[in-house]
Amino acid sequence: MHPDVAARNANYVGSATANSAAMPMIDEALRSDPNIYPTAEMRAKLVSLRTRTQDESGRRSRVDEVRTGQ
Repeated sequence: MHPDVAARNANYVGSATANSAAMPMIDEALRSDPNIYPTAEMRAKLVSLRTRTQDESGRRSRVDEVRTGQ
């Protein structure tokens, strides 16, 4: 995505963009909000979720079927 388009979308929606070239065009209030762009200290504490195994995915699908009645 073009940086100007990414920045316009981020500013309109009020969410982060992964396009680093757009950062200078993003509203300062948005750029400085740690809930949208976590600080380096905050990012250091984050962990990635692991991918579910096939068995876990199957069990999850069955739970969702029960919830939706399908």
